[in-house]
Amino acid sequence: MEVRVMTGRTVEEAIEIALKELDADRDEAEVEILSRGKSGFLGIGGEPAKVRVTKIARGEGGSGDAAAVAIEAVSRILQAAQVNVSRTVRAANDPETGGPIIDLEGEDSGLLIGRRGQTLQSLQFIVNLIVRNQYGDGVRVVLDVERYRQRRETSLRD
Repeated sequence: MEVRVMTGRTVEEAIEIALKELDADRDEAEVEILSRGKSGFLGIGGEPAKVRVTKIARGEGGSGDAAAVAIEAVSRILQAAQVNVSRTVRAANDPETGGPIIDLEGEDSGLLIGRRGQTLQSLQFIVNLIVRNQYGDGVRVVLDVERYRQRRETSLRD
């Protein structure tokens, strides 16, 4: 959540400056007027208007966008680690998890699973931190490498 405190000759001017800095529209931000300012007499003794503008996280109903953010985060991490796998979204909004399920497949997929799924779990944790930073706690991303989670669940049941 980004916050800017801005001043301007008028309240509207201060709001516009803050919105430009936050790269947000009026409906994507919460505005609090701290001071309406004073015009003064003949330009003498005036005070600028002061506002606090907070960019609102789009956590509600934005899990489709959360999938795109998660794919981007996974792509950057895997590119930095020089791991070559393909990324597909199995479910953009899974009812069980409340977020997207992303499948990873490729020749380097064994590296992503790690011992007993620890590497996969760590990668999923990092991606969830990135997504929750933008969309709040309501979205949980699940990463799965070549249906590893399904195989692991089956082996634990048997």
